Amino acid sequence: MLRNYLLIAWRNLRHQRLHSAVSIGSLAIALTASLLMLLWVQNELRFDTDQPASKRIFLITNQHQSNKARDVIGENSPYPLASAMARQLPQVELVTSMARSQKNDVSLRINDTYFTEEYMVYVDQNWFSMFHYDVVQGSTQSFLAHPFSLLLTQSKAKKLFGNANAAGKHVRIDSTDYVVRAIVKDNPVNSSFQFDVLIPLSSRLQTARQREEANTWLYPTHKTFVRLRDPAEVSDVTAGIARLYKANRSANDLTPALLALPSLHVQANFDITAFDHTQRSVIDTFALLAVVLLVAACVNYVNLAIAKTGMRTKEIGVRKIIGANRSQLFYQLMAESVLMSLLAFGLAVLLMQVFLPEFNAFTGKQFSLDLTSWALWKLMFGTWFGMLLLISLYPALLLSSVNPLSLFRGKGALQLSNTTIQKGLIVVQFSVTVILVIGVIVVYRQVSFMQHQHNAYNRSQLLTVQVPQEHYAVTSFEQVVAHQERLLTRLEALKQALLTQTSINQVARTNLESVVDHGNTTSGGVDWDNRDPDFQPGYVHYGVDPDFQSIMKFTFVQGRWFDKRLPSDKDNTVLNEAAVRQFGLTPPVLGKRFNKGVIIGVVKDFFYQKVQEPIGPVVITANSPNSGSFLIETQPGQAVSALNQTLDLFKQTFPNAPLFYSFMDDEFDTLYRRDQKSLQFMALFAGLSILISCLGLLGIATLSTEQRTKEIGIRKVLGASVVSIIALLSKGFLTLVGLAIVIASPIAWYVTNRWLQDFAHKIDLAWWMFALAGLLTVIIALLTVGLQSAKAALANPVRSLRTE
Repeated sequence: MLRNYLLIAWRNLRHQRLHSAVSIGSLAIALTASLLMLLWVQNELRFDTDQPASKRIFLITNQHQSNKARDVIGENSPYPLASAMARQLPQVELVTSMARSQKNDVSLRINDTYFTEEYMVYVDQNWFSMFHYDVVQGSTQSFLAHPFSLLLTQSKAKKLFGNANAAGKHVRIDSTDYVVRAIVKDNPVNSSFQFDVLIPLSSRLQTARQREEANTWLYPTHKTFVRLRDPAEVSDVTAGIARLYKANRSANDLTPALLALPSLHVQANFDITAFDHTQRSVIDTFALLAVVLLVAACVNYVNLAIAKTGMRTKEIGVRKIIGANRSQLFYQLMAESVLMSLLAFGLAVLLMQVFLPEFNAFTGKQFSLDLTSWALWKLMFGTWFGMLLLISLYPALLLSSVNPLSLFRGKGALQLSNTTIQKGLIVVQFSVTVILVIGVIVVYRQVSFMQHQHNAYNRSQLLTVQVPQEHYAVTSFEQVVAHQERLLTRLEALKQALLTQTSINQVARTNLESVVDHGNTTSGGVDWDNRDPDFQPGYVHYGVDPDFQSIMKFTFVQGRWFDKRLPSDKDNTVLNEAAVRQFGLTPPVLGKRFNKGVIIGVVKDFFYQKVQEPIGPVVITANSPNSGSFLIETQPGQAVSALNQTLDLFKQTFPNAPLFYSFMDDEFDTLYRRDQKSLQFMALFAGLSILISCLGLLGIATLSTEQRTKEIGIRKVLGASVVSIIALLSKGFLTLVGLAIVIASPIAWYVTNRWLQDFAHKIDLAWWMFALAGLLTVIIALLTVGLQSAKAALANPVRSLRTE
């Protein structure tokens, strides 16, 4: 019996080739996009869940008193906390600490070749007892037994040593030789620990001074993970950490909390982070859009099934007359849906394989279709089964539950006109499309708005070169001062050499790694007359030289910039408007004491990080920075020449150090990459929705013209023009699209307005955005229906009248 159902279903599919192609094609496209998005969603929700006892592992987070107003938390804790917890808190089963290097602070030297490693991490003796790694070569025990050891991932080992066995190889870092003791498999895509180079934390604790600095409770310096015996004891452990802070009287401004490891990835309000994070709202949005896209394709299928009701009247009537009962008709129609869905599923799997590399490039992940993965099969089977239920149950129940006379009258099982249901589904489908098109317009305008806020300087002409970090051994404060003076002399000489290059216009020294993404806040260290001793505001510090203004071109509200001819300006300060407001400085601001000097200027608020973030206080000083970066403005059209000349001069000044540079254009693109990807994703999703909607509209229009073939022929014989026939056939569909625009507009306004609330600086919604989206949707629908209508209107009326 099943074979017979499937055989008849295959014959019906072949008989209606166009409608079958539209149905299968729209289902396959939607299923491909939905599965890829749900693959990403599944990965995000399963972050770090594969770690043993993941539900009992927590990261200790801390919130500074000055950050509470911004609801920002930190990942670091004081280093001695780990050992104190292990000794004094019985709820704690295991504690481990990790520290991340500064950006580009450490370089790897193999023979005479330098390799840049953006970040490396230092781990303590308990790290591998808490977190699982698959060791390929060597052992973690050997790695931990020797302080100057390296652990590499397979991909990093191949990059450094090729296909040779990396275990036992030597790597020079600064003036010390390290030995590769272990090679591990690459981190899974759903792991927060995406570090390719690990070093024992003991390597940073070799001297008495290093141990003394590490064991201070004054500053949060390390990331501390704790495994509890019972996860229900979180509140007790948090209270215990607070007591330890209070007992050591050094971290009184820290408020501790425990963050579960599986929640680490979706915690997005860290100030500085070593881990990859996303927002839960983003995950929910992706999941919702995947479902919406799949439902839109299912609506297409159901629409076509309802539209074909009249065409199957004879078939169903004959089946019932010869004795077919309702259940047999139901199973036959279900078999057709199963066959359609399986064909669409198979095509979707092939399309997933084809587009997976592009999807990986878009998401920055490395997904693979591992058919041995039970989690992947659950995702694909569950999605397919949900789609099958959506496309099969209603049409099968509808067509199997009515008698032939009802079908001739155009009535369905619920005594509703089939065309009414069909029109309602078209309106719903196009309403979703209109909402997405409006969303694309709003996202594009917001992203464009953000990109044009950093417009005081020419990004294409700015180059940042970091001053290499020099590690040296000192035994006295005098040696530190002497080294600083020597470095300052070298940096000033380097700056003057750069200014002699014809391709370079301006040069400034600064403590900033980036002028477009410098959100590192600090608290304390500032004082002014009548400041409340308990008020320790957070602020961003700019340490620059006087030439910085010639590049950045700050707009002054009052006062002036630093004058290199005035020695006293080295102690003076320039603030932004936000600092004046939040520090509570009352007029007159100029001339007020600030630290050792006075306030000499107030500049208009400017963006020093993403436009999404509110502008906070900025304190600008002209204390000559001995480290940080050179900000270089090149002559127009000479960026490459300026870069080459700059690198040559840096090599002469720092011959044995790797150099790191970036163009501000690239920094800017990196800063707003996620927003650009959001725009690309919305545009792609809206395009797919439009494509699926148009496929469905094309199928409905085709069936409609087929059912009105004789009517069209009679109208042409009686003198109707081609234009009038096209208008007749298109009018009903355009009315439905217009109704969809009316329904979608207020919904789109609400959704986009809620989305814009996450931005501290945002655009205003305007009526033309909604009008443009509606116009685009009408044009697309008109082209889809109009082409099919024109084909029918241009057909020979004699053939139309002969059609049976």
